[in-house]
Amino acid sequence: MVHFSDIIGQLDDLNQQVENLLAGFTEKQLNWRPVPGKWSVLECVSHLVQTGRAYVPKIRRALDGAGRHAPGEQKGITIRWFVIPLLRWMEPPYRLKIPTVAIFTPAGNLLPDQVGRDFMEMNQSLSGQLQRAQSLDLRGIRVFSPYSRWVRFTPLEIGAFLSAHERRHLWQAQQISQMPGFPGDI
Repeated sequence: MVHFSDIIGQLDDLNQQVENLLAGFTEKQLNWRPVPGKWSVLECVSHLVQTGRAYVPKIRRALDGAGRHAPGEQKGITIRWFVIPLLRWMEPPYRLKIPTVAIFTPAGNLLPDQVGRDFMEMNQSLSGQLQRAQSLDLRGIRVFSPYSRWVRFTPLEIGAFLSAHERRHLWQAQQISQMPGFPGDI
């Protein structure tokens, strides 16, 4: 069973991974694309920022409608059966490639420091909302997906999804840095 504290810990680990990734390469390396139309290392991270920024306000609004409860009363909050395959597909190394929509497509030639700060800020906001969720009665609380108003998730499911999504694209970024043609130190 997944708990909010598990996801919050994963987000902390992912912050460290992004910090290490961005510190390990030059701006030229981070913006290098293996082929036109494929993302660079920095674009992978920027995509995560865009996705998280689309979800965090939705989580906040959903939690605003939740009632308070006593600590330790978070019973029955689980990931529903039909969300589990989505989470598995998201985990690296991924086998299912899912195209992104235009609003989540990152711009090229990004600044590493800005993308790094944006990622940390977004992840901190997400973590804060998940911490807040632990003290709320979440029965019946759903968050609409930025992709479709027909798709709704619980705050726990969104946290698990975004954490897996971050692992997926950080794995992708690592793969890019190991491709033939990746620029050497400059």
